[in-house]
Amino acid sequence: MPAPRKYDQETRDRAVRLYWERCKSDPAESMIASRRHVGGLLGLNPETLRGWIEREEVNAGTRPGVSDTDSEQVKALRKENAEPRRANEILRVASVHSRGRCNACLQDSGGGFESEDFAWSGVELGRERVKVGVAVQG
Repeated sequence: MPAPRKYDQETRDRAVRLYWERCKSDPAESMIASRRHVGGLLGLNPETLRGWIEREEVNAGTRPGVSDTDSEQVKALRKENAEPRRANEILRVASVHSRGRCNACLQDSGGGFESEDFAWSGVELGRERVKVGVAVQG
């Protein structure tokens, strides 16, 4: 869980807008001096304001980097891919665990049981015990 944000989005947007207005109104003033001025007006650390300005530039495409929308898409895709990978790992472990067994030779090994048409076997995967069913032809 990420840490709670000290400043809301409205405050961030206002500070960045004031910075850009300050830069336009006094082009001779350095960027650092503009950040210090706006930071002093709003009670912000100039480095905090610098981070917000750079993030906005990245999102606008004027500065190289990964935008917020791209970052969110990558995060969503990673989350989406995690479930099939976990399922594939469970199936791979179950396949290795049940390889070479048949209905006649399947024995109760660590929480499993068998019936005529179906065998259940417990498989350890990390810290979890997963129950996997394996169809067995008679």
